[in-house]
Amino acid sequence: MEGSSADSIDTGTSSDRYTRTFEFTETLTPSVAVVEAVSDVTGTDPKSSPPLHEVVDADALNGLLTESNSNPETVRVTFEYQGHEITVVGNGTVYVRPAQGNTR
Repeated sequence: MEGSSADSIDTGTSSDRYTRTFEFTETLTPSVAVVEAVSDVTGTDPKSSPPLHEVVDADALNGLLTESNSNPETVRVTFEYQGHEITVVGNGTVYVRPAQGNTR
Protein backbone atom coordinates (compact mmCIF):
# COMPACT_ATOMS: atom_id res chain seq x y z
CA MET A 1 0.00 0.00 0.00
CA GLU A 2 1.19 3.48 -0.64
CA GLY A 3 2.37 5.50 2.29
CA SER A 4 3.82 2.57 4.18
CA SER A 5 6.86 3.15 6.30
CA ALA A 6 9.00 0.14 7.10
CA ASP A 7 11.97 0.58 9.36
CA SER A 8 13.24 -2.94 8.80
CA ILE A 9 12.37 -6.24 7.21
CA ASP A 10 13.77 -9.61 8.30
CA THR A 11 12.67 -12.54 6.18
CA GLY A 12 13.74 -14.97 8.88
CA THR A 13 16.19 -17.08 6.88
CA SER A 14 16.82 -19.31 9.91
CA SER A 15 13.09 -19.90 10.48
CA ASP A 16 9.71 -19.43 8.87
CA ARG A 17 9.17 -16.18 10.74
CA TYR A 18 8.87 -12.92 8.80
CA THR A 19 9.44 -9.68 10.69
CA ARG A 20 8.62 -6.16 9.57
CA THR A 21 8.77 -3.01 11.66
CA PHE A 22 6.44 -0.13 10.90
CA GLU A 23 6.11 3.39 12.20
CA PHE A 24 2.45 3.55 13.14
CA THR A 25 0.70 6.73 12.02
CA GLU A 26 -2.86 7.95 11.69
CA THR A 27 -3.13 6.23 8.28
CA LEU A 28 -0.66 3.38 8.80
CA THR A 29 -2.41 1.77 11.73
CA PRO A 30 -1.50 -1.59 13.27
CA SER A 31 -4.38 -3.24 11.38
CA VAL A 32 -3.09 -1.87 8.05
CA ALA A 33 0.43 -3.02 8.97
CA VAL A 34 -0.85 -6.57 9.58
CA VAL A 35 -2.50 -6.74 6.16
CA GLU A 36 0.65 -5.37 4.48
CA ALA A 37 2.95 -7.81 6.28
CA VAL A 38 0.76 -10.82 5.48
CA SER A 39 0.53 -9.67 1.86
CA ASP A 40 4.33 -9.53 1.74
CA VAL A 41 4.50 -13.13 2.95
CA THR A 42 1.73 -14.48 0.72
CA GLY A 43 2.66 -12.43 -2.34
CA THR A 44 -0.86 -11.12 -2.71
CA ASP A 45 -2.31 -7.64 -3.15
CA PRO A 46 -3.36 -6.22 0.25
CA LYS A 47 -6.63 -5.05 -1.31
CA SER A 48 -7.57 -8.66 -2.11
CA SER A 49 -6.99 -9.87 1.47
CA PRO A 50 -9.96 -11.03 3.54
CA PRO A 51 -11.25 -8.39 5.94
CA LEU A 52 -9.14 -8.36 9.09
CA HIS A 53 -12.22 -7.56 11.19
CA GLU A 54 -13.41 -11.13 10.58
CA VAL A 55 -10.73 -12.40 12.99
CA VAL A 56 -9.93 -9.45 15.27
CA ASP A 57 -11.54 -6.15 16.27
CA ALA A 58 -9.37 -3.80 14.18
CA ASP A 59 -10.41 -0.69 16.13
CA ALA A 60 -9.48 -2.34 19.42
CA LEU A 61 -6.18 -3.56 17.95
CA ASN A 62 -5.33 -0.08 16.71
CA GLY A 63 -6.27 1.56 20.01
CA LEU A 64 -4.41 -0.93 22.17
CA LEU A 65 -1.19 -0.69 20.18
CA THR A 66 -1.10 3.07 19.56
CA GLU A 67 -2.19 4.49 22.90
CA SER A 68 0.51 6.25 24.87
CA ASN A 69 2.61 3.69 26.63
CA SER A 70 5.92 4.25 28.32
CA ASN A 71 7.10 0.78 27.28
CA PRO A 72 5.47 -0.17 23.94
CA GLU A 73 7.51 -3.39 23.65
CA THR A 74 5.39 -4.87 26.44
CA VAL A 75 2.11 -4.61 24.50
CA ARG A 76 1.67 -7.64 22.21
CA VAL A 77 -1.37 -9.07 20.47
CA THR A 78 -1.29 -12.50 18.80
CA PHE A 79 -3.99 -13.99 16.56
CA GLU A 80 -4.39 -16.08 13.40
CA TYR A 81 -5.08 -14.53 10.00
CA GLN A 82 -4.91 -16.14 6.54
CA GLY A 83 -3.29 -19.31 7.87
CA HIS A 84 -0.58 -17.41 9.74
CA GLU A 85 0.10 -16.60 13.36
CA ILE A 86 0.42 -12.84 13.66
CA THR A 87 2.02 -11.03 16.59
CA VAL A 88 1.84 -7.23 16.62
CA VAL A 89 3.94 -5.30 19.13
CA GLY A 90 3.30 -1.76 20.34
CA ASN A 91 6.72 -0.66 19.03
CA GLY A 92 5.55 -1.29 15.44
CA THR A 93 6.95 -4.77 14.91
CA VAL A 94 4.78 -7.32 13.12
CA TYR A 95 5.78 -11.00 13.18
CA VAL A 96 4.22 -13.42 10.67
CA ARG A 97 4.74 -17.17 10.65
CA PRO A 98 2.72 -20.16 9.50
CA ALA A 99 0.07 -21.13 12.02
CA GLN A 100 0.72 -24.40 13.82
CA GLY A 101 -0.38 -27.25 11.61
CA ASN A 102 -0.24 -25.03 8.52
CA THR A 103 2.62 -25.53 6.09
CA ARG A 104 3.57 -23.12 3.33
